[in-house]
Amino acid sequence: MAAVEKFDIWLERERAEAREQGLEKGRLELVLRLFERKLARPLTSEERADLIERANRLGADRLSDVVLDLDATALATWLANPTAR
Repeated sequence: MAAVEKFDIWLERERAEAREQGLEKGRLELVLRLFERKLARPLTSEERADLIERANRLGADRLSDVVLDLDATALATWLANPTAR
């Protein structure tokens, strides 16, 4: 395989990975916005950082389930508990 072909393959993989990361970031931003809407207030910087960490640990699907399934009071309780899953 020629060096140009190898480079093209590598470049396409890098682009695909960048697209995927961009989509994940956008999805996380949407989930964070849903938290704000449900809580009827902006997230603090600490809450935002905690939710990003939880998304990395639990997955964005779990955060989506939490924000959609819980009412505002239960969501605030879940958010305040750093060990909540």
